[in-house]
Amino acid sequence: MHFHHLLIVSAVVLICATVSASAHIVRDTGNSFPRTLRTSSVGDSGGEERAGGARGISISNSEKLAKFFTSSKVTDDQLQTWLGKGKSAKDVFYRMKLAKSRTWIFDNPLFSKWVQYADALSDTPSGKGTSAISTLTAQYGDDYLYMMLKAAERDAKSKELASRLRTDQVNHWIAIAKDPVEVYQLYDLQYASSRLLQNPQFSAWIKYVDDLNAKHEGAISIIPTLRKYYKDAELFNMAELAKRVKETKTMGLKLDDAFVQFWINERKTPVGILTELRLEATTKMMESPLLSLLVKFTDAYNLKFPQTQTTMIETLTNAFGDEEVTKMLTAVKTSDWKAKKIATELEAAQLKMWLSSGKSVDDVYDLLKLPSRSSHYDFAGNPGFKTWIAYMNTFSIENPDKVARLLSALATQFDAERPMIQILQAAKKFPSMERDAAKLQLQLAEKVFATGIPPNKAFKEVALDSVGDSVLSSPVFTRWMNYVDDFNKKNPGKEDSWFSALHNSYQWDRLDTLLETARGNPTTAKIADAVEKARMEWWLTKYEPEDTFRFLHLNEYGEITLSSPNFQLWVKYLKDFNHKYPDKKTTMIDSIRDSYNDIDLLDILPAARKNPNTEKLAKNLENALLDKWVDEKVTVASLKRRIGHNPSSNVWIERYTEKLSKFSL
Repeated sequence: MHFHHLLIVSAVVLICATVSASAHIVRDTGNSFPRTLRTSSVGDSGGEERAGGARGISISNSEKLAKFFTSSKVTDDQLQTWLGKGKSAKDVFYRMKLAKSRTWIFDNPLFSKWVQYADALSDTPSGKGTSAISTLTAQYGDDYLYMMLKAAERDAKSKELASRLRTDQVNHWIAIAKDPVEVYQLYDLQYASSRLLQNPQFSAWIKYVDDLNAKHEGAISIIPTLRKYYKDAELFNMAELAKRVKETKTMGLKLDDAFVQFWINERKTPVGILTELRLEATTKMMESPLLSLLVKFTDAYNLKFPQTQTTMIETLTNAFGDEEVTKMLTAVKTSDWKAKKIATELEAAQLKMWLSSGKSVDDVYDLLKLPSRSSHYDFAGNPGFKTWIAYMNTFSIENPDKVARLLSALATQFDAERPMIQILQAAKKFPSMERDAAKLQLQLAEKVFATGIPPNKAFKEVALDSVGDSVLSSPVFTRWMNYVDDFNKKNPGKEDSWFSALHNSYQWDRLDTLLETARGNPTTAKIADAVEKARMEWWLTKYEPEDTFRFLHLNEYGEITLSSPNFQLWVKYLKDFNHKYPDKKTTMIDSIRDSYNDIDLLDILPAARKNPNTEKLAKNLENALLDKWVDEKVTVASLKRRIGHNPSSNVWIERYTEKLSKFSL
């Protein structure tokens, strides 16, 4: 009897010692995180507790005593008996002594049996609502359990079970609506820095938030969490960079979508987001990737709030005003080919917006702040002018019966003919206004010619200086040419040169482009020849042959110089020059050598010899070059230094040596 009591007392002492033990260590499997578990010392509610203070499963001292005498070798029959009795997963966990396992729990063969038991129990009426993961969470706490499972996944032997339990843990978090911020930190995403979207854990976290919202029909956004660690500008930049890479494009788009939905939930407006994105009315805005985010938000906003739906162009106009938006779109269309498409679409939307709001052509003229109608203004280069003309076209398409009256009314508003003729010149490019604009343009030109002003002044007054490359095909130009003849006949001694007026407005390269355009049109080919002839005559009074050679860009043609059409023009010019100025007579080879070095001619002349049209000329120039060297008394040694780098130099030196020998005889 005394021995029996002594045995019980000894057992109680042993249990108390175990309960109050400071710690025990589970075996490490190569993972660095701590696995120290300590038991609670709080009276009857004491139980296993993970390091860091998370509370474990409470169990009475009497149960502990019973478990002390229970073997850890649990048979399948015993488990089946417990299952039949509805024994809780927590109790079985302790009865199997898993809570006090001195080995790494995933190495304990009983652990997998316990998980099977917990699964089977959860399918019974008495065990409904319980699970292995909820029991483990109560035992170890979320954070420590997550680290345990993460470590176990790295061990081939426990990977399968650990992965399954990690999935269960996430589902458990979803069921209890665990705060996404806590999960974000558990995944160590607070240390991801600029590589956040490349981190696989970020993808897992995004999925967690999506599943959480689906389960609880909530609208939890990832944005507030991300804003704890990043500025919006940093997130926008990360999203843009991610979208450029195939592997991370999805994450970049998801982040964009998250911002859009967050703003929708916050009831933000497109104008508000435009300000929040810090987009300004410059060409940079059209180039900014944030513009596509604004477009995406605007589309979402219109779906969510159809009663207050808006357009991108309305958003931009409300933020910056019609004039600034027009300047920006015009600049983008002429300077950035990447953004040209969206700028063109926005401009079309702008015109439609004005038309649908009932704005007249005069209204748009004023809101674009175009010059006063009383000024002698040149519209060329004004960014708002083209937009206004485009609106005139939009208006004319909708109101074809009002075009003639519209143009006539406009003509009465301007004090000078030049600005109105410029308007009509631009309007002629649109089929909706072409006929009426051309007719009125000629009428206004006749008014100018009727004043009898000199042709040079009349050229500008009828705005021929701003027509561009197609000026020679303009009916107004043809009429002006006739006016020049009439003026010169009526004003002997005060004659004006028609070419002078043309040249003053279309100098150098512009005149070349103008002539090229005119030659491509059969109806203006003749006048192009006349302009070319007049230019040559003008050059004869101003420049030397070597200058004209460069004006015609012949110094840039290289091996095709002699076959260039401009070379034939220059040859004619040279002939005329020598005829007009016999005292300044110059040779073809001298002028060519003024633009090309001798070593260059060693390539140019042989190339010309291969062309039947220039073969004879090339031979003559080769001989002329050899003669020049003879005249300049170039020594063979000196010539070798001059042209020796050219592959054909030996042939030329041999020819020169032969020529020198003839002169020495």
